[in-house]
Amino acid sequence: MTRYEVAIVGGGPAGSALAWLMARSGASVLLLDDGRHRPSAPRETLLAAAEAGLQRAGLWQFAAAAALPDAFQHGAIWGSDELVWREPGQNGLLLQRGAFDEALRIAANAEGVVRIDGARVQTIDASGEALTFVAADGRSHTIACDRLVLATGRRPRSDLVPLQERHRGPETAAFSLCGTSETASHTAVVEAVPQGWWWWIGDGEGGGAATLLCCMQEVAECGARPLLAAALAAARGPVAQLRDPRLVHATRATARVVETTANVLLCGDAAATIDPLASQGVEKALAAADHAAAVLRTARDHPAWWPTLREQHARWERGLFAAHAQTSQAFLARETRFVEAPFWRRRLVAASPPPPVPRERLQVAAEVVESEVFVRAGDQFAPVAGARHTTTGDAMSHIGYVPVVPVLRAFAQPRTLAEATAFAGHDARLFVLPPQVVYAAAVVLHQQGWLKGAPSGATSH
Repeated sequence: MTRYEVAIVGGGPAGSALAWLMARSGASVLLLDDGRHRPSAPRETLLAAAEAGLQRAGLWQFAAAAALPDAFQHGAIWGSDELVWREPGQNGLLLQRGAFDEALRIAANAEGVVRIDGARVQTIDASGEALTFVAADGRSHTIACDRLVLATGRRPRSDLVPLQERHRGPETAAFSLCGTSETASHTAVVEAVPQGWWWWIGDGEGGGAATLLCCMQEVAECGARPLLAAALAAARGPVAQLRDPRLVHATRATARVVETTANVLLCGDAAATIDPLASQGVEKALAAADHAAAVLRTARDHPAWWPTLREQHARWERGLFAAHAQTSQAFLARETRFVEAPFWRRRLVAASPPPPVPRERLQVAAEVVESEVFVRAGDQFAPVAGARHTTTGDAMSHIGYVPVVPVLRAFAQPRTLAEATAFAGHDARLFVLPPQVVYAAAVVLHQQGWLKGAPSGATSH
């Protein structure tokens, strides 16, 4: 039986980038790709804002070699009927998804990754250290590995490992149309309509693709074609200029977080898919590959840390999902023209006022324990002092630059925020910090449920 240090199932951007990174780290890597790539749209963009975060690992250069500079004019029809163009700035990347994904796989192969196309994984051993797949020629093969990664995209593979859905956004469908548009083929525009929102991106050659993100329940109630026709009729921007539109792709695009108890690492969309409104799907895939590579490198040197590192990556995926959900919700809230339409009614959530700053005495929640927490240190992770919430699994070492442990210790006895801030100054780690930032960190701990109100009658010491 052939053995690899890392076996990766899925040859999309996350799987290919991870394979490339691990091969560059000296690992023997197997990349299994079933060839069933169906991106929601034929073209996508990688925003220039992603460059700084991806440069360190070489992933921006990796992506740029497989893409073109994005010279399109970007704009939005959102919150009003006016098309507002974005100010010119640094170019991002323009991705022709099929060619882009294949170029990433070729680059991984050139780095020494063993690439097998047309492979359909049938079973994964309970240990997570072996799998059986059927190759394109119909023959069955079994391989062994030290670490197994599932980067299978939006398609859940609950037939291979047990999966639990931890979070789910509103049910969303995506329908992509292609056609001609002489005047808008060098533009990229997002446009809100009563039925959802359109993402238009030209092809630079007299045509382009328009993807409608809409409500799955409304599709079931009205039918896909009537809904598409209504959304086309409502469009005012480049989508309204689309000629001879033809449906080329339809898929579910619901944002969700999935986790597993199996001894495997879920990476990219296999772990968490974000709202397409973020327009950062490929960026998220590459960032997930970078994080997963650091996890795998650390586990190679410290095998006993593997279970904790797997949870670390799952927590990172959850955190990124939550951050994108907040950003998308804020952008959705800017659209007030269609609040009674089903798509918008199901997604526009009234902003909750910030919780009041507590005046009562607080103490550390019973579920919070001091624990080693892994933090990124270059290409790997290192354990540092921190704390963990035993119910949610969340862990942290710092809030901003404020260490969490001494702040929690200030609430070992019931104290008000002011009392605890003064007491915390006795700890050298907090004495050197401004009291207001220590106070603010304690407020965050209370908002996250790590500090709770002390029982009535409790006194401070």
